[in-house]
Amino acid sequence: MNKTPESKTNMIILIMLIGFLSAFFWYYLKKVIIYPYTAGITTPFHNQVNIFCDYYSIANTFFLSGFYGSYNYLPGGITLLQILKFVSFGNPYLGAKIIMLSYFSFLSFFIFKMCKKMPKQIKILGILALVFCNYPILSTVHTANFEGFVLIILIFSYLYYLKGDISKTFMLIGVAGAIKIYPLFIFFVYLKKNNFIYAVKYTSLGFLIAFASPFIISLIYYPEGNIIDGFNAWANNLLSGQAMEMYKNTMIIGYNGVFFGHSLLNSIRLLMTPNESFMISFMTEYYSYILFLSTFLILMSCLI
Repeated sequence: MNKTPESKTNMIILIMLIGFLSAFFWYYLKKVIIYPYTAGITTPFHNQVNIFCDYYSIANTFFLSGFYGSYNYLPGGITLLQILKFVSFGNPYLGAKIIMLSYFSFLSFFIFKMCKKMPKQIKILGILALVFCNYPILSTVHTANFEGFVLIILIFSYLYYLKGDISKTFMLIGVAGAIKIYPLFIFFVYLKKNNFIYAVKYTSLGFLIAFASPFIISLIYYPEGNIIDGFNAWANNLLSGQAMEMYKNTMIIGYNGVFFGHSLLNSIRLLMTPNESFMISFMTEYYSYILFLSTFLILMSCLI
């Protein structure tokens, strides 16, 4: 902890590059230089055919069913679908490219801003390692998952916090929380005794604006309708649990989640692969407990 910011950055860059190059050698070169050779080499992230799959799947559901579709996202995520539908002229293939460009551009901007007092070569290495050799980032870009937008919003929240702009800091946390619940835990990271009232007020305001926005937008844009019917349609589908059940069967009990490598649960899944029946019964019975424990640990880390 006594190291300078530059030495810390250098250490992180070194770890990232070693990790990425090690993964490259493990997943690719060993298949062509160690006998028996592998004819078809696929990406270590997951099958190429699934590129941008998260966005394509929910965009397809949204275009066909509007608020009546099954989503794992809160209404803030539907707002992102409406924005992408508008800026891409309804073309999901263009929308996926906008997502990819946005993620790489904003994250590169953030790394550059954080390294602005460091030598030019450190800035370049920082961007290359932390953006383009960063497995979680590449996996998010590869699937065009909306977690990337959540990260960008939280980055700007942090930048406003550095400037001392508390209102925008907490408002953006609220907006991010209206897409995925867990960003609301970041509320406790910035919370202090002298900003408690502002924190609660602006986080609530940001959350409510982002939560209500898709239903208000629907008054003038897709899917057109009134606010009450739109909200009821979304709420009924969420309460039915179909989207969460599909996610659990596909990503937790099923094997698909392993290829994404986005969860500690997948490590448990891999360890139990030799005993398939035990793994399925374990995940089915204890998944909720693991989820609760993980949530509790994240909350505690934010409080600490």
